[in-house]
Formats: sequence, C-alpha cells, structure tokens
Amino acid sequence: MKKLTILILFVITGTFFQLSAKCFGFSKNKEITVCIDGNNNAARQQAQSICKANSGNDCGNITGYSGNCSASGKKKCLDASGSEKKSLKAD
Repeated sequence: MKKLTILILFVITGTFFQLSAKCFGFSKNKEITVCIDGNNNAARQQAQSICKANSGNDCGNITGYSGNCSASGKKKCLDASGSEKKSLKAD
C-alpha cells in the first residue's frame, strides 16, 4: 500500500510539472524559443538567460509563450539545458 501511495504522488507531481511547462518567445530575438518547466518569474529569467547564452546577445523581453516549438529555417528550439532540438512540446 505504501508503494502505491508513493507511485500515485509521483504521477500527480509529474503531471503538475508537465502542465506548467512553457515555450517562451522574445522581443529582440524572434529566431529562438526556449522551452522550460514553469511559468513564474524564475522560469522566465531562466529562459532569458538560456536565450542570451545561445545567441550571445540580450534577447529582450518575453513576448509570449506556447505549448510547443518546431524548428524550421532559422528558428531554433532550445530546452532547459540550452540544447537545440528539432521539436519540443511543453504542455
């Protein structure tokens, strides 16, 4: 019974964190989208830091978010580690 309770808590917690993930776009760099867990100020600052580290420049303010990103042409999708991916789904 104890193992079942732990499993249920793990599933609920995992689902919560998946639902809160977002892919952020930026005002000064339309070519980069960063997908990370969270939608609070700390997550937004982390996304801006990842964008800046990848581009070498300030990416500007976050202009919005979505639940996914698909790379095409010059558009890049970055995950929380800053790695480029062809496709990311946050929600």
